[in-house]
Amino acid sequence: MTVAESHGRPGVRAEFDGTFGPRVENEQYGAMAHFPEQIRADARVPVLLLSSETDVTVLRNAAIEQADSENVRVWEMPGAAHADTYLLVASRADGGQLEPVEFTRMLEPITDLVIMTVEKPINSAPHQHYVAQAALEHLDRWVGHGEAPPSAARLELLDDDKTCQRDELGNARGGIRNPWVDVPIRVLSGEGQGGEGFAFLFGTTAPLEPKAIARLYPEGCDDYLADFTPALDQTIAAGYILEADRDEILAVAAETFEMACASPTDVS
Repeated sequence: MTVAESHGRPGVRAEFDGTFGPRVENEQYGAMAHFPEQIRADARVPVLLLSSETDVTVLRNAAIEQADSENVRVWEMPGAAHADTYLLVASRADGGQLEPVEFTRMLEPITDLVIMTVEKPINSAPHQHYVAQAALEHLDRWVGHGEAPPSAARLELLDDDKTCQRDELGNARGGIRNPWVDVPIRVLSGEGQGGEGFAFLFGTTAPLEPKAIARLYPEGCDDYLADFTPALDQTIAAGYILEADRDEILAVAAETFEMACASPTDVS
C-alpha cells in the first residue's frame, strides 16, 4: 500500500517538472489562494499533512481548507517554520547520541545560513522535528493496524486568513499545542523573516524580555521545567510527540533555558 506524509505543502499542487501549478504569476505565493487544491477526500490510502505556520499563512495552505476525512489528517504546528535550525544544522549530526548541551547549541537561532544571510534569527524551536517523528509513527500504525492518527486543532488566523492570531507574548494560537509555545522563553514564529530569495521560509526567533522571564519563572530553570514538563506530557498523551523522545526533550529544554535566559537575580 502506498502512503503519504506531506511536509509543508503550499496552496497548490506541484507539477512533475518541479513548478507549482497552476503557474503562479510572478511567483507571488499570495496568488496561491486563488487556486487552492485539496487532497482528495476519498483518498484510498492514508495521507497526513504536516504544516508549519509558514506553510499555512505565507504559502497559503489555509486557502485549501482541507478537512480531515477517513484517510486524511491535517496537523498544524504553532511556533514552527517551513525550515529551521534543526533542518539546517542539527539534523546533519543527530543520530540520537548527541549530548544535550551539544544538541542544544546546534538548535540555537542563527542569521548566517549556508545559502544566504537573513535579517532576523531564524526559527529555532525543535518541536517540528519531534512532531514529525510522531507523525511517521502514526502513519506506520495507520497502514499496518488501521489506527488513524488523532485529529488536531487548526491554527487560529486573523480575518485575512494570511496571519496567525497571537497571544500576549507573540506566540501563535491554536494548532498542536506544545510546551515551546505554551511555556515560552522565546517568541517562535513561522512568519516575519526578511531577506532575499527564500528567506521568508525560515521564520523567526525572538527572546522574551528578562523581566518577562523573571515574572513567568521566578525560581529560574526549576520553575521553567515545572511548567514545561506537564505541558510536554500533555502533548505526548495527545499523541503528537513520542514518549521515547521525552527524556531528550527535557534535557534540551533545561540547556536551552540556561543558554537563552538571564537569571532572575540579574534582572533589575
